Amino acid sequence: MSQPDPYAVLGVQPGAGPDEVRRAYRRLARRYHPDLNDAPDAAERFRAVRAAFERVVALECGGPETTSEQHARRERQRSRWRSALEDIAAWFGLGPEVDLAEVLAELYRRGARGASEVTGLRPALGSARVIGAGRIATTAYLTREHAARGVVLPFRFSLGPHPVREQLRLPAGLRHGDVLQYAIETHGVRLQLEVELDVL
Repeated sequence: MSQPDPYAVLGVQPGAGPDEVRRAYRRLARRYHPDLNDAPDAAERFRAVRAAFERVVALECGGPETTSEQHARRERQRSRWRSALEDIAAWFGLGPEVDLAEVLAELYRRGARGASEVTGLRPALGSARVIGAGRIATTAYLTREHAARGVVLPFRFSLGPHPVREQLRLPAGLRHGDVLQYAIETHGVRLQLEVELDVL
């Protein structure tokens, strides 16, 4: 069974502009939407109008993903997340039925014994982001051991064409949520760096 001509379904000429196609789609979608139309074939006509609109947009613009493409992309993302979660669960020796709460509880239990010893976690800085004129923020990810004893972390940031490289000394005795302030002077510019701590 061949698909109907999407232009004919929408009531527009081939090569119609995006605004005309969009207006025709909205008009027909309102007319045939099952919540607004009690006719027995309203849902089927609504689906046909939506499919025709998606085909025209794809043909004319190579444009936004169709609904089915969006669903397929989301399913691929879910599949990748499920696979990653199953790998984490297998690493922790959990069963094939993965329960995210169980994985997180196991991470927490192991973290209480020393996350860096069990998982090999190392302290790290997240991506730097500008939060105001001359102000930069980042997040430091530390285990409890690193927060307790202090650590030196390399900080890298681009200031236009100029790379900024500093060694940040984080003192001992830090807690989750603490914010440290650093003044960095580089290439004739004075920057204020805020480092928020995320202690695992």
